[in-house]
Amino acid sequence: MSTDKTTNRTAQHTAAGVLLIALLVVWFYACIWVQVLLTHGSTYPLKPQDLAQFWQFFAPERSFLKTKVLTAFAMTVLFVAALFEIYKDRRTLHGDARWASMREIKNAGLLATSGIIIGKFAGKFLVLGSQLFVLLAAPTRAGKGVSMVIPNLLNWMGSLICMDTKLENWNTTSAYRKRVLKQEVYLFNPFASDRKTHRWNPLDEVRRDPVLMGGDVLQIAQIFYPERAGDKNPFFTQQAQNLFFGLTMFLLESKHPRCSLSEVFRQGSGYDKPLREHLLELLDTHPQLSRQCRDALHRFLSNPEETFGNIKASFDAPLLMFANPLVDMATSGSDFKLSDVRRKRMSVYFGITPNRLVQAERLINLFFTQVIALNTEVLPENDKSLKYECLLVNDEFTAFGRIAILIKAVSFMAGYGLRLLTIVQSKSQLQGDGLYSAPDARNLIVNHDVKVAFTPGDDQEAKEVSEMLGTYTKRSTSVSSNRSTSVLVVNSGGNSGESTSDQRRALMMAQELKYLSLDHEIIDKKGLRPVLAEKIFYFKDPVFVDRLKMVSPSLAALGSALPTREQLDQARIDGELAAPVAQLLIDTAAASKASDDSTNAVEEATTASAGQAVSDPYVKAAANYLARDLADWSAFSTGQEVKAHILKKFFMQDFMGESRHVSI
Repeated sequence: MSTDKTTNRTAQHTAAGVLLIALLVVWFYACIWVQVLLTHGSTYPLKPQDLAQFWQFFAPERSFLKTKVLTAFAMTVLFVAALFEIYKDRRTLHGDARWASMREIKNAGLLATSGIIIGKFAGKFLVLGSQLFVLLAAPTRAGKGVSMVIPNLLNWMGSLICMDTKLENWNTTSAYRKRVLKQEVYLFNPFASDRKTHRWNPLDEVRRDPVLMGGDVLQIAQIFYPERAGDKNPFFTQQAQNLFFGLTMFLLESKHPRCSLSEVFRQGSGYDKPLREHLLELLDTHPQLSRQCRDALHRFLSNPEETFGNIKASFDAPLLMFANPLVDMATSGSDFKLSDVRRKRMSVYFGITPNRLVQAERLINLFFTQVIALNTEVLPENDKSLKYECLLVNDEFTAFGRIAILIKAVSFMAGYGLRLLTIVQSKSQLQGDGLYSAPDARNLIVNHDVKVAFTPGDDQEAKEVSEMLGTYTKRSTSVSSNRSTSVLVVNSGGNSGESTSDQRRALMMAQELKYLSLDHEIIDKKGLRPVLAEKIFYFKDPVFVDRLKMVSPSLAALGSALPTREQLDQARIDGELAAPVAQLLIDTAAASKASDDSTNAVEEATTASAGQAVSDPYVKAAANYLARDLADWSAFSTGQEVKAHILKKFFMQDFMGESRHVSI
């Protein structure tokens, strides 16, 4: 549709240009002819069509001819200026919105040879080569992955960090990035049921310099225990943050052999001792701890017993995921460093299934916060080892929670070699609960110079896109029974007439946008008229399919033919398109013992009270929920620990379709 419209528009413009040139030639000749008639009157012997004889007749009078030609030229210029002014006034009365032309698209820098791919226009890839960010707003099931994410993963030459909520991106593109682009590729998939994941320990990125260590730890603490705007009683959040800070500093300063977030969680459990007793023992046996570490632990210990338990519950809540031995092992070491993404070409995929998004929100937030924090300290011009740009493909961006550092960093991080491809379901989604305020959301949107919109999924989004496209002036004719000053043609009866007026018309109205073809998209770039572009479907495009054939024997066997969706899916299922990932080794010996103790734990939990009565069906439902993932049990060695874990997870998460929260 876009190509046909462009072709028709080009033909119309060509015809109009030819007609205008012909009109100007006629006008120019007429101006000379009128001057000749005014000078010679009826004594002039030639006819207007005798052009050759005209020049011969006036050849001896060169000064006369020169004067007439210059006068005619001046009159032509005035005529063109008058036409332009009339046209300009009419067009700008209600706007002059229109779609961008190929020339304008090229001049805007959207035909670069490398960069972020955002679509196609007239058969050419639209590629943003400058240090600009892209924001894609598209509802669910709109083809964001196949038309925006995967094409960029198969094209971006620099380093890359990708949020991969279905593992489709890893399973489709990682082999190509490893074997063809020669990059180091990593899959961080902390909840992987097949245990195939690389490891990333956030504490490995904490600088060991005593002057800098506290600030790095505090940044992590603020992610797990954020102080929400409007929170009338942030006491428990602040105290939980303080306890996390103290325990993490203890692990780092004592060079603990298991320095990880899981170990922070275990230290907070007291290791089979009352927590107060455990912390006092730590302070007594580690006199070398810094003042800031000791002060943090003493602040926690100074709380009265009536608030002690509530602070402990607030501390535990966001760390419960680390009770899962899969998450524990995946975050207890590091196979890659996020600070290296500008020093060498590497690709990191954060893999997580949709059912784990809520549980892992703080971990996702920490991951991307560290990416930004670690890579916005030194400018590339001040460190020659920082040779590569890194593209952050932030699919399902709002699942990260509120990334506080991004609010300010978005305005300067491009200078550090970080590029953003941010994907949301709608722009309004940025202002969801616990996300960004209206000014912060606006700041994020404004700093994405290129916005791409797919077919809107709701009326509000359609209205916003329509307003962005603007309006143009449309000449309208109406029939009226009353005379007016705008009447141009009046019938003989004098009772009715036709009038023309300039009307406002949206380039695309909201209802028209809702029926926009699913094969098309709208691109809004600063300094460029809107672009009606085509989506890229990688499985239909020979350019991208050929890249997959470079690593897939079954696809390569098809020759020049495009694969069917079934053939492509089979290549993915057979693992031909994914790089290999080693399996984590997890000691499951403790799981068996904990499972044997679980029956007694459930019976104890049935009659336990944690701020309210606990009914037997609810506790059994919670126990059954945990039992579905046997790996969860391996974190515990006694039935008492299992019982405590059941209560915590049961009351901190939604097992029965409604949210329950009590103090533990």
